[in-house]
Amino acid sequence: MTESAGTGDGPRRDWPPLDAPKASCLYPWCTRRLKFRTEGSGRQPLFCGRAHRDLYGRERRSLERQLAAARAGGQSTAISMLEWKLLRYPTLRVPPGSDGS
Repeated sequence: MTESAGTGDGPRRDWPPLDAPKASCLYPWCTRRLKFRTEGSGRQPLFCGRAHRDLYGRERRSLERQLAAARAGGQSTAISMLEWKLLRYPTLRVPPGSDGS
């Protein structure tokens, strides 16, 4: 069964089933899909390639710097917008004690 998420006026996006062995690249502007690896070892891919991994890190650090400056200057609108943008760039650190080594 395919789940869908409509956004009113925008295009309809059909979501794969939750148990599908694919996921999106974590770079917010990428639409490429990644396949869950069942053979081999190591971490599963989070990005479609090195370029998007690097861009992700660079853009996340830039947003964090801008947020720190906005907080220092008390710019409430800028703070809200930057926090909203940062939601698309979650921390990629593996929590201690999890099996993500």
